[in-house]
Amino acid sequence: MMKHVWKYVTSCEKDLVLRTELSYFDNHFVGLSMREQWNPPPLRIVGKSKRIRDFVSWMRAAPVVSQRAQDVLFPLIGPYVEFLPLIEIRRKSFFAINVLNIVDCLDKERSVIHYATDDPQHILSIPVYVFRESAIPKSPLFKIPEDTGSVFVTQPFVDTVIKHALWGIGFADPTANQWGKFARGESLNVVPGVPD
Repeated sequence: MMKHVWKYVTSCEKDLVLRTELSYFDNHFVGLSMREQWNPPPLRIVGKSKRIRDFVSWMRAAPVVSQRAQDVLFPLIGPYVEFLPLIEIRRKSFFAINVLNIVDCLDKERSVIHYATDDPQHILSIPVYVFRESAIPKSPLFKIPEDTGSVFVTQPFVDTVIKHALWGIGFADPTANQWGKFARGESLNVVPGVPD
């Protein structure tokens, strides 16, 4: 039976969004523990009057969740992540998820990978991910060494989100190029039943 893998996505269209300098993510949230030296980076809130959901858009590398989402997800993903206190918004605490579970499961031959012209080892982007079926983990979420800026999830994670009606997350098909849908403003979520 084929194992399903989805790419974690959030919407920045209708909801409150957090922003940080992109360079911060060059050496943070790359699969290494940050708990001991953790200090939240400078954050800018965009759309302060917009709704806040259980998942708040920040960066793909670091999902941001409400206290409610942390309470629901901790029993499932606790061994694979660090929940780092990030910000309080409207008297509610939000946490950045630092995914520590790095799994070498990308099929580089079948994926679409764009490399730098001046450094053929340097990956610029991966618009289409294909995973080696035998290497896909049983764990509910993971990152891959080729792209620590993306978080991938499996069926138990998706089932938990739906069961507990956690809002603000989507699950994109990593085997399909998402740029067209994104450019047209369409939802990247492909999983029915995810709260909108």
